[in-house]
This record gives sequence, structure tokens and C-alpha cells, in this order.
Amino acid sequence: MVLGAREMDNLMKNDKICVLHTGTDPSSGNVFLFQDITFKKCQEAELVHKARSCWATSIYKNVVLPSTPNTILGSHSKCYAKYTAEPSTVKKAVSQQTEKPQYSISRSLTITSNRTT
Repeated sequence: MVLGAREMDNLMKNDKICVLHTGTDPSSGNVFLFQDITFKKCQEAELVHKARSCWATSIYKNVVLPSTPNTILGSHSKCYAKYTAEPSTVKKAVSQQTEKPQYSISRSLTITSNRTT
């Protein structure tokens, strides 16, 4: 079957890409678009993966999440499950390390003077 330009255009517009697919096998199965909650979990998992000492050799080092959920990029359910499968204790430890430090300002101020009266 030969597809015309219109059919190819429609096919390309309707294709969804799994950004979490790391296998050498061709992508198969439905690609689910990121929703707010699934996108947030992927961002948290990304922090965990990047915090590991073996990041340079990780199978996830080439994964690039979109800046926001969109109508093209998503994931297979199996790829999502593997990417986000991190113990909650590890996620919590990494999120605490990546938080911005909080500073407190002391209200007491001591002023000394060299003048004599």
C-alpha cells in the first residue's frame, strides 16, 4: 500500500513518541501522553537517576523529558513503570538534597562604638 502526502501527514501528526524507551527493540504498544501527575513523577525520577554516581553509564542518560506535557511525547506503560520505579526513601533523600538551602536572619544586632563620652 502506497500512502499519499495527505496520509503521511496524518500518520506523522498522530504518531506519539515514547521518550523513556531505552531498549534496542523497536517501540511497540500504545504510547500514553504525559498527564500532570505522570509528568511530575518522571521529573522526580529524573532527579534520582541523575543523582546516582553511575549516571554516565545509565541507560537513562539520553532520556530527555519535554519541558511541559504535549500532544506528541509520552511513554509506554512498561517504560514509565521502569523509569519511575525508585524506592520512596531514595526519592525523598534526593529531593532533600536538591532543595534550595534556607537562610534565617537573626533579629539581634550588636553595634559597638569606638567613641568615648
